[in-house]
Amino acid sequence: MTKKQFKKQNIGKFTKWLGIYFACLIMSGMSFGGIFGSALRFIAFIPVLIWLYDKHTVKMTPQIKFTIIFVLICFMTVYWSIDFNKSVSRVVSHLLFLFMLVSVSSYNYTNDELYYLKKCLINSSRISAVVLLLTGEYSTGRLRLSGVIIEDPNYLCAYFLFAIAACTMNLTSSKVTYKYKIISVMELFVYIYIIYATGSRGGMLSAISTIVFMIVFNNGFSKNVIRKTIVVLLVLFISAYYIVPLLSDTILKRFAVETILESNGTGRFDLWRTAITVFKNSNVFRQLFGYGTASSKSLIYITPSHHSVSHNVFLDNLVEIGIVGLLSYIMHIGSFFVDSIKRKQIYNFSILIGMIVLSLSTSIYTFKPYWNILLYIACCSNEENERNADDETINSN
Repeated sequence: MTKKQFKKQNIGKFTKWLGIYFACLIMSGMSFGGIFGSALRFIAFIPVLIWLYDKHTVKMTPQIKFTIIFVLICFMTVYWSIDFNKSVSRVVSHLLFLFMLVSVSSYNYTNDELYYLKKCLINSSRISAVVLLLTGEYSTGRLRLSGVIIEDPNYLCAYFLFAIAACTMNLTSSKVTYKYKIISVMELFVYIYIIYATGSRGGMLSAISTIVFMIVFNNGFSKNVIRKTIVVLLVLFISAYYIVPLLSDTILKRFAVETILESNGTGRFDLWRTAITVFKNSNVFRQLFGYGTASSKSLIYITPSHHSVSHNVFLDNLVEIGIVGLLSYIMHIGSFFVDSIKRKQIYNFSILIGMIVLSLSTSIYTFKPYWNILLYIACCSNEENERNADDETINSN
């Protein structure tokens, strides 16, 4: 699709505002506190209100059904939660996502609209990178956002997965000219530098996972996959060669295997063991239904060594909403995972893999980048035409 064609496309009002919501991702770090949440929450209400005014219909897709089950279980745990206020706040956030998912699933989308939404996702990565490079500061040797917009450096890495996947797609696609391949190399270099500078090992694994799955599955295990893999690996190695001299010794040490082992994964290994211990020492009811959604930090009352979230979404869910809740969470995420595979949406699948990998070392519950790829998968499920949206390569123009 050319730039001229893109300008002529007919984008519905709901889709336009959903795209604006996607593009404004970095505003999720701009918090008003309390029940108001982030500035992005106010933008999120706009497409929901358009749906309420425009459609008033609910299309019960598998994703919605499993999400409702997950949200209902989280809601029920409020009753026996050891931290009522935090549990209520978490459920409110889950309900907002559910409303957005229902509204998104009520529309059908043309190829032009899906292209527009994908472009907005990619631009959200670009905007986030610009904001971080212009306003970010180094603290304890790591690049952070700590001014008006605040975000954990580990979480920040997920903001760039949308563009990282697009750049990888461009590098491995025969439909993209060398001009745009070169631009994609330069853009990918910027994201690799930023992720290194944040010092996030989980973020780096997340980005690598997205790149690897994008390369392998986008080429269908063809004979060219080895050649294209080598090309992308060379880009990564060359980028690393020029990036390393720009980084402080503190950052470089974070990525050393010795440092990871000595620090127990910055304490994560201890937190994981503690979460498992809490679960094992709990009664049957708590094992099945947990201590209440968002209650991890309050478990200090049960075990003094557990003073934080587990930095692993699956372990946090196991403790907070029990085995029943964890299974519902896996089915909730799995429904999007299966749909993206079934429809051969490699772009969506690769980013989702990156999010899941990041969730193994972070506690990304109501995490907007995660929400956005799930919502986009729901949009692709309602594509009007048969042509796969992944056939559209995203040039950097």
